[in-house]
Amino acid sequence: MKNKNILIFSAKILATILLFYYVNKNLDFSQVSKMGNLGLVFFIAITFAFLQQFFLFLRWYFSLKTLNVSESKKSVLKSYLIGQFLGTVTPARSGDLAKVFYLENTNKKQGTYAVILDGAVAILTLLIISYVIFILNVSSFLSKSLDYFDESMLNIVGIFLNVIAVIPIVAIIVILTLSKTELSATFWRNFAKLFGVSLLQYTILLMQSALIFSVILPFSVWDAFASSAYAYFIMLFIPVIASIGAREYAFTFAFSAQSYEATIFAASYILLLCNSVIFMLPGIYLFYRTKSPQSP
Repeated sequence: MKNKNILIFSAKILATILLFYYVNKNLDFSQVSKMGNLGLVFFIAITFAFLQQFFLFLRWYFSLKTLNVSESKKSVLKSYLIGQFLGTVTPARSGDLAKVFYLENTNKKQGTYAVILDGAVAILTLLIISYVIFILNVSSFLSKSLDYFDESMLNIVGIFLNVIAVIPIVAIIVILTLSKTELSATFWRNFAKLFGVSLLQYTILLMQSALIFSVILPFSVWDAFASSAYAYFIMLFIPVIASIGAREYAFTFAFSAQSYEATIFAASYILLLCNSVIFMLPGIYLFYRTKSPQSP
């Protein structure tokens, strides 16, 4: 048993080193020092990052509650932080699934349903926000898109978006069916809280981006908010580690601002640092110190 624990610990260290090497070699923080209003940008980024992490934790907590999973807040927080670390350094946040193994009173099957429900609600929330913004900002959206697509391509993109919109709804229905969750008044109250928390989290995330980009680019807060929603929607479909590369180009595309590419890249690195890297640190500590309650 002792040799097994040593082997697991060594594997954790090796995996962490390799993942951090991958993340580091794909970043260029030299652009950050050249950005104007750097102090204000960091203040906005860090303030909204803490708010966002609080609501992300609540979304995970209510995902479990919705499926009638009974876990202490301490256990949920511990699993969330470990998932935050592993999700950041794996493609498409696939490492997020690992938090299932750090729940104390939840079997793997039910925990996996909760992870999928959490992700499905997140996608559904972003889709709803994106569609509302599209309706309110349709002329601006089309004027940007027409620079890249002809009319026939736009029709294909429209069909694709509508198909994608169905996926999280179907996922939620399948999860509820498989998990045999009773559709009681308690369930609907928890689901309403789950969706409300997800809506707040994405609003905070988009406001963070909107305020930062309105400070460093010649955009109004509303235009920056709408373009940020467009960018995060694009990032849903690019399975890369920590959105490195995808994040920068998605923002550049969404803002139609190739002439400001270096500034957008720098802001994207700051968002990565404040939203992910800072909150990975307690997750790393817990990852090494915590033995999975569900390990054999």
